[in-house]
This record gives sequence, C-alpha cells and structure tokens, in this order.
Amino acid sequence: MILYVSWGGSGRAASVRAAMSRALAQEESVGRGLRYLAVLDDGSFADLDDNTLDLVADELRWLLEAQLELTKRQLDAADLIVEVLVRRGDVVEAVVDVLGERGPAEVLIGAPVTPAGSGYATVDDLRQALAGRVEARVSVVEPLPT
Repeated sequence: MILYVSWGGSGRAASVRAAMSRALAQEESVGRGLRYLAVLDDGSFADLDDNTLDLVADELRWLLEAQLELTKRQLDAADLIVEVLVRRGDVVEAVVDVLGERGPAEVLIGAPVTPAGSGYATVDDLRQALAGRVEARVSVVEPLPT
C-alpha cells in the first residue's frame, strides 16, 4: 500500500500519477493500493473556524476522489484500490496517526514543497522527521511528465 501525502496545495496531478504508477507496480500480495492523505495543515488553515474547515475538508475530499478516478482511467488502473483521507493539523502527526490506524504503507511525500509554518526548512527535513517517526520507507515522489 502507498500512502501519498499532500498539504497546502502540494498535491500536483503529475505527482499523484507518479504515486499511482508506483502503487500499480506493487505486488498484489502486499496490498496494492493508494491512500491519498490530504492534510489541512496549521500553517495554511489555522485561521479558519471549525465549520469552515469542515466545509473545506468535504469539498477537498470530493475533488480528490474525482482526481483519483480520472488518474485511474488515465493509467488504465480500474482495479486499483484508492482511498482519500483528509486530516487537520501537523503533517507528521497526521501521517503517524494514519499509519497507526490503517497499517503499514510506503510513504510518498507529494511534491518538493515545504509546508508553510511547519518548522521544517526543506522538504527533506520533513522526510527525515517522518522517517524518524514511522517504520516505513519515506520518500519524495518525483512527478511524471505531463
């Protein structure tokens, strides 16, 4: 299973295609699929009240589900299991929580964009922070050319 992580607008379509391609390349015996974790991070969304955040989360979930279905069609991946999760707060904590709830997965960071207000100077700092907290391979997915 692949856990693709995006936040603050980092979920570019080319990166999603690359993550889905990697999920397709997995052996079916290891649970071939893609979980898309979108984090409404504090740096980008802290000024919104809970009601507005709920609306943003619902709209984002709907948009991401549509994006994943379109990407599945583009890659001829109708049988690939996909799931969208939307969480609030710190990116690292959201990943740790999802892996604890849903089980192991390879973690792919959606794009080389450092989360605003996260305390991480670079996306590699974020990758290292995640790698230090989870027992999973963590890498930055390179976008496929469009």
